Amino acid sequence: MASGKNSSDLEEYKMVFHEKWVNWVLETIDKECVAKIGRRCYQDSQWVKELPSYSGGPDITKIICFLKETLPNFLFSPTQGGFIVDLNETECFCPLVQNKLTSNPNLCFCTKTFDQALYEQLLNIPVEIKILKTLLNGDDRCTFEVRLKATGMG
Repeated sequence: MASGKNSSDLEEYKMVFHEKWVNWVLETIDKECVAKIGRRCYQDSQWVKELPSYSGGPDITKIICFLKETLPNFLFSPTQGGFIVDLNETECFCPLVQNKLTSNPNLCFCTKTFDQALYEQLLNIPVEIKILKTLLNGDDRCTFEVRLKATGMG
């Protein structure tokens, strides 16, 4: 019985250590490194490889229509030079957060570059992403501004 308790204590220690380690990294790493991780996460995500590419022109109405069809759970609204995307989630969907390894808001910079790579692939143009709200920062949802750089709109 004692060995079972020790094994359980060891597993708990490992889990706490992993959580602390991930948070230490996120607290000390610079945003550029977190951005590289976001891009790598994007590259390793199979579902994004299956998404279609937009082939229309720089009409924001057509772009948003395409995005609503492609990513139906997200909410899109046009802006001058791009659009706002609301991830329409009440919980962070990052696996590190879902598995309770971290809730560090620096992780949102990973999502920022993930989304940049996603929209650049979908729209075939360079974009800039600005974080507006995130769940990990205590907001009620995650929203980002996406600015289209090569369309004459932004």
